[in-house]
Amino acid sequence: MGRNQESEWHRHAVGGLWEEIGKLQFEFLVRHGLRPEHYLLDIGCGSMRGGVHFVRYLTSGHYFGVEKSSELLDAGRNIELRRYNLVNKNPILVQMSDFDLKSLGRSFDYALAQSVFTHLPLNSIVRCIMNVEKVLVPRGRLYATFFHNPRGKFDLEPVMHPRPTARTSPHTLTKTHIIMTLKLSNGRVKEQD
Repeated sequence: MGRNQESEWHRHAVGGLWEEIGKLQFEFLVRHGLRPEHYLLDIGCGSMRGGVHFVRYLTSGHYFGVEKSSELLDAGRNIELRRYNLVNKNPILVQMSDFDLKSLGRSFDYALAQSVFTHLPLNSIVRCIMNVEKVLVPRGRLYATFFHNPRGKFDLEPVMHPRPTARTSPHTLTKTHIIMTLKLSNGRVKEQD
């Protein structure tokens, strides 16, 4: 690995396509009503691929990112926030693996779980959704990505999914294979396109 690649390890560790996917996450939430005064919970924020866009846009102190990997979180804090000159926006970054979101002491207008559920067992997904529900304001929204199983809920074989390549548009891949949204509404989970 070359010197430049070593300094960018954290960008590759979250799946690459740093600029494209980060911008896509940001534009998606803004299109779905995110405003600068809202509070955002970024679950599995990694090294801030989407976070840098949200931190720049939101009022200072309104971005909360939680991440299981302390190494990715440190890279986001120490490399990306400095690179984008966003340290003074006071994002709250917390290493967390148990989804104890109430410990953040804040209610949120929006929550995002980008490429989190695709890496978790079912019990952890349920735990995450239950804990997000506890910290969302009334009419708050959780948007999450997951891989759709076209064969239905009774086919429990692994779902094979395409990986982005240099020839694949990340926007096309994300729209057709990954992006689905979950909205918590009165304790019920609704699936949307």
